[in-house]
This record gives sequence, structure tokens and C-alpha cells, in this order.
Amino acid sequence: MDIYIPIEPVMTETKELIELQPYRAAYYKAVGGKGRKWHQVKKEAFAVMIKWALAQGFDSSDLRIRVHNNGGAAKEEFYYEVHMDITEAVSVKGDSQVSLGDCEGGSFVVTPALHRMLEPTSRAFCRWLEQQEMYIMTGKCFEEFLIQDGKVELDTVVRIHFGAKRAGESE
Repeated sequence: MDIYIPIEPVMTETKELIELQPYRAAYYKAVGGKGRKWHQVKKEAFAVMIKWALAQGFDSSDLRIRVHNNGGAAKEEFYYEVHMDITEAVSVKGDSQVSLGDCEGGSFVVTPALHRMLEPTSRAFCRWLEQQEMYIMTGKCFEEFLIQDGKVELDTVVRIHFGAKRAGESE
């Protein structure tokens, strides 16, 4: 008997260099630790930010949420940060879980992925960045989830951002 398992290829052919200007963002940080599963913390972070954005009147068909995390170490405290650009007046009450803050911009090399392929695409993209000679990594990185209809699903499009500068550029 032969068993065939479909394998989805990792696509990192599409890459672009973008310049992000400093921006104001709404921000939430979910924290976990021993006994709290990684997916619970991630789900909490998205739920809080999406609920807040929808309460502010943001268009639910086109939410962009930026994500940074430090991994899901089982014995240590870990976190999952989510933030989104704000370009209009928003309300953050004293009892809100969401706060406002300023974020620095910078140059980033970006490639798209699907949420279900985020880890293998990110690894392949990172390997590509390390092996090529056009860009030098700066250490910054985040993912940008393009959320449709207020939900994060396996088919959610994600844009992976690695901080970079062109080789030969000064700081």
C-alpha cells in the first residue's frame, strides 16, 4: 500500500523592501508561563485586539495586526504582543486592556505566507536572508496578519517582516 501525503511548498519568491515610518499604535501584550499553553496566549492576544478594534468602529473586513513574540518556552514566562496602526482618534478607557504607544519604523524585507505555513515560510525566508548578499539583517522582526471579517484562520494571509538594510548602506 502506498500512502500519499500532500505537502504544501514554502513560497518565499515574493520579497519586497519597504520603509515603515514611525507610527502610533494600539497595543496589547498577553503573557503566559508554565501551565498556560502557547495557543491560549496567542488566541487571547488576537481576541482582545480584534474586539477593541471593532468597538472603535474599524472596518472588520480589513484589519492589520502586527505581532511579535518571544516563543512559547514551557518553563519560562513568554509573551505574545499585538499592535495595530491607528490613524484616527480612538478611545482607550482606564479599564481597557489596550494601551496606546509610539512604534519606531525602519527598513524591512517582507514576504507573504499563509498562517498555516508561517513557521516553515519564516525559516525559509530567514535562511534566504542569511545566504544572500543584497540585504543585511538588523534584528527587528514581526508578522503582520491581514485579518478578514474579524477572524484569524489557517488561510489568513501573513506578511513576515525582517528588519534589514541594503548591503553597503551606513546606519
